[in-house]
Amino acid sequence: MSTLAPPPLTVIGAGDIAAATDRHRTELVEVVRAAYDWEIDAFRLFDLDPAAAGRFAAAVAKDTEAEPVVAEKVEEAFTDCDLVVLTTVAGEPHLHNPQLLAHNPVVLHLSLRDLAPEMILAARNFTDDVDHAVRERTSLHPTEERTGNRDFIDGTLADLLCERLRWDHGRPAIFSPVGLGVLDLAVGKWVHDRFP
Repeated sequence: MSTLAPPPLTVIGAGDIAAATDRHRTELVEVVRAAYDWEIDAFRLFDLDPAAAGRFAAAVAKDTEAEPVVAEKVEEAFTDCDLVVLTTVAGEPHLHNPQLLAHNPVVLHLSLRDLAPEMILAARNFTDDVDHAVRERTSLHPTEERTGNRDFIDGTLADLLCERLRWDHGRPAIFSPVGLGVLDLAVGKWVHDRFP
């Protein structure tokens, strides 16, 4: 069994998407701890509405020994975090500075429209279904329009899991899971467990 250092986790956006994602995290804590001797014990949170960030921090604090930190600026939220989860309802990119990725984090881009093309181009990019992901003004869509191709997409999650691609720890990685079936399964399990 491998032992990994606990990574700081940043969540940007403190609404319903963040709450649902955090519920799933708490359900997986025991599985991850048992399988990998690994847990997330440092949290940094940011929302444009400080009150929403405070409420979300209080909810997270109930399920962890760590004291969640609410960042005053989105830039502070990114600093030194190994994993950044974007859970906003942004309709257009609001994160433009590739320097936010300078420390090579993994970004789980659940909300799909937060990142400007310059950030997409500064990272390795993975998705589950490329055709499904590069449309409807997701962050990948204007990046394709700017570059005229999809060469900035390194591959799919399946490529990584099947080891057709090698992980590069020296670059940031962005996952844009537009049609990831496991998310549908997780929602289905939640509904099944609560409404048998």
